[in-house]
Amino acid sequence: MEWIKEIDDYNLLGVLDIMLDLQKETEKGGSRIILPLFPGELRFPQLCSDSGEDAVSEYCETRYNAVEFLKQEGIVDNYRYNDSEDVSKARFEIMLNRDKFIRVLTSMTEEFQKRTQTAETAVSGSFWDLIHPAIIQTSRTLFEQGQYSDAVREAFELVNNTVKILVKDQTGRESNGVALMNRAFSLSQPVIQLGDLSTIEGSNIHAGYSKIFAGVMISLGNPKVSRMMQLDDKKTIHLIFLASLMLYKIDERL
Repeated sequence: MEWIKEIDDYNLLGVLDIMLDLQKETEKGGSRIILPLFPGELRFPQLCSDSGEDAVSEYCETRYNAVEFLKQEGIVDNYRYNDSEDVSKARFEIMLNRDKFIRVLTSMTEEFQKRTQTAETAVSGSFWDLIHPAIIQTSRTLFEQGQYSDAVREAFELVNNTVKILVKDQTGRESNGVALMNRAFSLSQPVIQLGDLSTIEGSNIHAGYSKIFAGVMISLGNPKVSRMMQLDDKKTIHLIFLASLMLYKIDERL
């Protein structure tokens, strides 16, 4: 079963997702195994990033391909797929090679655990060494507890509050979110200057970052939005890097 070591992370999760569903059904007994194309509960958020139509469609395709792959590998003896325009009603009826299934599931689970441990080791080392110290204080514990949305929310709230303090100190005025960023990084009268406005290049740098700060507040800096985000560890790392970059850029202000 060398393929288990060679399969990429995404497809490993896709196949394991189906196999864990099969395991759950086999424990109920009986020879007939019925699996939904789109399960009611998402086991691996990495496979379906949000509730949008495109993400759901991609996830369903991943599950379908996983069942077909298991058939090719002789783990599923045969299956029948009952399609439906409503993905919640689409079903697989599966006949399973139970002896081979158990052996492969054990190997798949061990491979998944090994990759997870490797990723956690990497994250605990070099990743945090590159992050702004203030974000380490607010987000690292939440991240390590698996509270990914909270870790991201705290990181961007810190960005907002850092800008807020600087603007209040210089203008005596308070605001939040997009309005705050537009005021702080105004091209005509910036409170926080991120580029040499006497040059075209510097003005472009300042203007570019001003749009990043405002854009983040529209989406990721909105507490309601951040609480609804379905994040895995990798996406959370990317977003924490973004918040860190923004704070480091503020530290470099002219």
